Amino acid sequence: MRLHTANDRRRDNRIRWHPPKKILSSIRNTSVDKRPRIDISIAPGKQGSFTVSLDGAVAESGAVWFLRFIKAKKTEVLAGENKGKTLISHNIVLEMRRLGDWNGEMTTLELADAQLGDDQGCAVIVQNESLGPIFGAAVCPPVTS
Repeated sequence: MRLHTANDRRRDNRIRWHPPKKILSSIRNTSVDKRPRIDISIAPGKQGSFTVSLDGAVAESGAVWFLRFIKAKKTEVLAGENKGKTLISHNIVLEMRRLGDWNGEMTTLELADAQLGDDQGCAVIVQNESLGPIFGAAVCPPVTS
């Protein structure tokens, strides 16, 4: 019986290593890039409302989701190895609610109650019914007063 040593593990890792160019070309050639997409446009309306238009050639149906998020938030770290530092978190989702359904045809939905604060934004995504692949996503345009 032969014992495996650290040198054996290093040698095994060298055998399995692939150059980055080969990995990137493999990723580019996957079916993900060839997946059908939905075009989503979001237009601002009156009093903080939005009109969401969906169009695309996807054969399956999907759920249309609205997300409200904080664009950026600073947190002062009070303890631990980062004590005294300031961390900045981006795109913190506060709300996710279903706006409706998409059946593969051109669709327009009204979003009347986005309720965005000064430091908030929103987005709309269309996703497979079983919360699988995302067919399309768009960020809401800035709201002007």
